[in-house]
Amino acid sequence: MTDQVLRSDTPTEAFPRRATFWASYPRAVKLAVLVMVVGIGSSPGWWERGGRDVLVDLGVSAWTAWNPAPPPAKSALMDDPWAAHDAAKRSGAPSAVPAPSQTVPTPSSPPKETAKPVVPTDDLSPAARAAIAQNDAFTDVPLGTAPPTEDQGLQRVVDDGRRPRVYARPFNPRDPRPRLALVVGGLGMSREATEVALATLPSPVTLVFDAQAPALATWMERARQGGHETLVDTPMEPLAYPRNDPGPGTLLTMLSEGENARRFDDVLRRAPGVVGITTFSGTRFTADASKLAPVMTILRQRGLLFFDARLTSSGQGMKAAMDAQVPVAEATLALDENLSPGDIDAALERWVGIAGLRGQAIATVQDPRPVVLDHVRAWMKTLPRRGVALAPLSALVTDRSGASSASASGH
Repeated sequence: MTDQVLRSDTPTEAFPRRATFWASYPRAVKLAVLVMVVGIGSSPGWWERGGRDVLVDLGVSAWTAWNPAPPPAKSALMDDPWAAHDAAKRSGAPSAVPAPSQTVPTPSSPPKETAKPVVPTDDLSPAARAAIAQNDAFTDVPLGTAPPTEDQGLQRVVDDGRRPRVYARPFNPRDPRPRLALVVGGLGMSREATEVALATLPSPVTLVFDAQAPALATWMERARQGGHETLVDTPMEPLAYPRNDPGPGTLLTMLSEGENARRFDDVLRRAPGVVGITTFSGTRFTADASKLAPVMTILRQRGLLFFDARLTSSGQGMKAAMDAQVPVAEATLALDENLSPGDIDAALERWVGIAGLRGQAIATVQDPRPVVLDHVRAWMKTLPRRGVALAPLSALVTDRSGASSASASGH
């Protein structure tokens, strides 16, 4: 009976043995490896002296050797006729933009989409069509400069409740399409990365500058001249503080409300022209609602928004901002969580898919590496035919304050 079961008529090829790293060696070799590992691991103090890390490194190396990553996708910029234009923009030389009659090849990554646009354009009103054309212009219109105030150069909400929204990029709210916003951080500390971002990213992209960046005001002025909204990355206490120290002037949970308020005002003075703030460091500070409350009070007084980068699941930024009636927006996903081309493309597709379901979605790039910016820049050229709108962050905020805002269609 047993013999009959073992001698099934099913061809053995129907259940092929998986060719794995471990299965490819004879049983004797496997036994020898096990004996060696046990022998080394049992020696006194070996585990504490780093033996575990050695074994982990060996395992990772073996897995990498036997499971190589797929070859990187061909860059979408290699055959892009806009590449020369962008290079000329970076150098300041005149460039020839492809004429409207020319066919601009579709970027090779991500692949061409076959789905219909999220918003059908056949039955749109003239006003909606005009709004779409206006928002898709991507013109580098310089953003305004706020009138001087008497409060040590800091902007504030004027007496009638209007906000100083001259720093916000105009966006026509009659545009019926789902809205995408991209927030790119990590700027100001690396001159090269900042120059690339300013020269190549579309003007609706919101740029985040490190509060401790050299020449911070100069970088922000250049960004506004290019039509970008700006945020300042405010240093706040991380969970690993003080081993992970964001630097001088960090807002800390151990400090008094007055000291944190003074430090926060110093940050705002160094960052003129921002539409709001965020933090990519404050995992501990943003989890403490009592410490966030005074910060939100200052934001409300200054007419600034808060962008919650969703650093941890325990973050209280969104709730604290809404409780204080501060305009707030929350990140939907990060595009640079994984840096392989396939993962970046998948995140970009999720981004537009979520926007189609919810009506809007906000993506972040915390570290502006070339591999990420190249993919994002090429992919954004496909947005018009996808039926979604690339919008500034201020067009996606939740505002329960009741204050009027003129950022949508002009100032």
